[in-house]
Amino acid sequence: MNILKKMTVFAFIISTLSACDSDGGSRTISVAEEEKTSEEKTNPEEKEKTDPEEKEKTDPEEKEKTDPEEKEKTDPEEKEKTDPEEKEKTDPEEKEKKEPVVISTYTAASEFGSSDASGAVALDSNYMIVADDEANVLRVYPRSTTESTQAINAVNEWDYSVLTGLTKELDVEALTWYQPGKLLVIGSHSNKQDGGEAVADRGHLFAVNVKGTGSETTFEYINKYSGLEQDLISWDNNNIHGKGVGYFGFNRSAAAGSVPESVSGFSIEGATINGDTLLLGFRAPQMDQRARNKALILPVTNYMDLINGTASTAQFGEPFELNLGGRGVRDIIRWDDYYLIVSGPSGISTTEVKQNFVLFKWYGGTDQPIMLDNDLEQLRAINKGSIESIVQPVSKEDNLQFLLDNGDTIWPGRTAISKDLPANEQQFQGAYMQVGQQLEDQQAPNLVKQFPADGFVGVNTDTRIELIFDEGVTLGKGKLAIYQGNQLFSSYNNESSEVSVVFNRLVIRPTTKLENSKSYSLRIEDTLVKDSAGNDFNGKELGTFVTAGEPTKLEVGDIQFVAANAEAPDAIAFMLMKDINGGTEINFTDRDYYDVKNAFWDRKKAKPALNEGVFKWTADRNLKAGDIVTIQTDTALSPIADVGQVIGSPSGLGKEETIYAMQSTVVEGLADGFSGEIKEPGKFLAAITLGGQSGSDIPSDLTGKNLIFIPQSGPADQTNAIFDVEKCGRDPIDVQANIYNQGCWKVTFKSEGATGFPLFDNNSLFAIPFK
Repeated sequence: MNILKKMTVFAFIISTLSACDSDGGSRTISVAEEEKTSEEKTNPEEKEKTDPEEKEKTDPEEKEKTDPEEKEKTDPEEKEKTDPEEKEKTDPEEKEKKEPVVISTYTAASEFGSSDASGAVALDSNYMIVADDEANVLRVYPRSTTESTQAINAVNEWDYSVLTGLTKELDVEALTWYQPGKLLVIGSHSNKQDGGEAVADRGHLFAVNVKGTGSETTFEYINKYSGLEQDLISWDNNNIHGKGVGYFGFNRSAAAGSVPESVSGFSIEGATINGDTLLLGFRAPQMDQRARNKALILPVTNYMDLINGTASTAQFGEPFELNLGGRGVRDIIRWDDYYLIVSGPSGISTTEVKQNFVLFKWYGGTDQPIMLDNDLEQLRAINKGSIESIVQPVSKEDNLQFLLDNGDTIWPGRTAISKDLPANEQQFQGAYMQVGQQLEDQQAPNLVKQFPADGFVGVNTDTRIELIFDEGVTLGKGKLAIYQGNQLFSSYNNESSEVSVVFNRLVIRPTTKLENSKSYSLRIEDTLVKDSAGNDFNGKELGTFVTAGEPTKLEVGDIQFVAANAEAPDAIAFMLMKDINGGTEINFTDRDYYDVKNAFWDRKKAKPALNEGVFKWTADRNLKAGDIVTIQTDTALSPIADVGQVIGSPSGLGKEETIYAMQSTVVEGLADGFSGEIKEPGKFLAAITLGGQSGSDIPSDLTGKNLIFIPQSGPADQTNAIFDVEKCGRDPIDVQANIYNQGCWKVTFKSEGATGFPLFDNNSLFAIPFK
């Protein structure tokens, strides 16, 4: 059913701000007419002269036919179960009465820029406060509700860095009113995207007094609390919840090297108030630690004492593990007599999944959430953003207002992603939508991809088995069996430690290696896979494959880097200079190498480096000299290769990066989404330097054989480089002969407005990746 019947597009362009107040006070945005286009010369106050009652007149009785007695059951601590069908008795005819969606585009009107709306609350029906996860500011915007082609500008901005002492990125992911005029601002408490420890920057929540509205809004800092992450770890490790020591795995999820945007990561992205309790919604981790298909909401019962400074440790109520179809919490608000939860993947959205983002209704307590028919996926597809927030209203409203994080969106007429544009060109979007009605999921999950694929030859003997579906899945009571010929080789069920689920992916990592050069087949027996609604996957025969011979040992020159992007899409590509067998492994990292120690080393801390990405690529079939492998590095969990399997942590490439390729590397703790510690580098095979050379040495084995692409003058710059196969040849002999000829490379820089070289439909940086 198409819920978005029509859309009204709004553009929001922001003018420059006046100079920052030295006392950290809020600032009214001044309009510099000479810097505006004709479309931007509109007073924001004029844009909001529309009667909010005229927005959409919908009969509230038709919108929610609910037993009044049921409306009393809103306390999340309430354990009494209520039949969800009794709460959702809605005439099917009403399902077609969805109101139009209003699409709005906002920009920051400041030197900070804004593409990353991450939390929002309404001041009233005309204005809202919006947080930004890329800058330590709160901004006031008009709330657009009517059709317009004009830009909507922020009218006020408060930089809270000085008053709070938070000079680095707090990564705000949630705002919530806790009393009239009193706002709670909550950092994500997560690591950096590459797994680097960041609790000192992001592990805070603070309270603010807010007065006035629009351009007259003022902000007054109250107090902050900075011990929540450690409180959560202690609560979990000491089994205060009674579910078992370390049941939630907070210690590992929050540790250095753990990627935050993964099912096993750590990130708080939603918050709302229920009386004297603060409810925290976690994007990650998801529960349990193997199936990872439940979202976590955790009550903080003494948040007021933390804010007031009368308590030194957070106290937690009973946690709630919710079935959101394998998704995490991206926002939660109180709405009428229930909660609304925006759910989305703990990692990045994928095209494999039909509905990455879904809206749920939750009555609290032990009630499970109810999936609603709001088509958030269509909304996301229109604007290419991530749905991060519902604007929390101060009183009952007819429609929901969604805001999106468009930091990675490339707008029409631009080449760079939004958050990399000049500050006055950055923007994010929003939309209005009515609360939907219950949606019954009666469709079984469909298998989209599988590894090893049917017919593969040269599969590594330690291959993982991965089944990728079009929706989140969980485990049933059946098993997956591996047959060698007609004989059962091994089988795995929902109790097997080798089995894990990550949203729409079922992964089995056998502990017993397959035999070399043998034929195997995969079968699902009984029902192993089902979706969150209990619909069984009916697939049985999953095809056959043949394992490889012995892995190939490589030397310097047996592979060559032929591309690397430090701008989106972050990726590397290498060409094989010799044939290799399936099962051949190559390790990659962009950690800083210290030649004196023969180690990847943090020179400032004088200890082994734990930041940046580390991952291992394994050939999943036999490959030929001249084949090119592309690995996307800036991912949610392990990087993604167009051919082969990858395990480890993602790596967003920066402006001074050297990427190393190695074999026989010893990494302790390497796992899906975890980088681990490199104990022994092993044999270096190749290296490529982008943007600058500071802080990382070139091993003696690679001296004179490494690639370097940096600006000819000026500071370090995020750099993209790709070997020009059309100009200098695609054959491996031609590539080897010209690899150090800079005239055979295309090189671009972020400072010149460049993005990374694009991926083709085959997920390769090259049109013809295989010889």
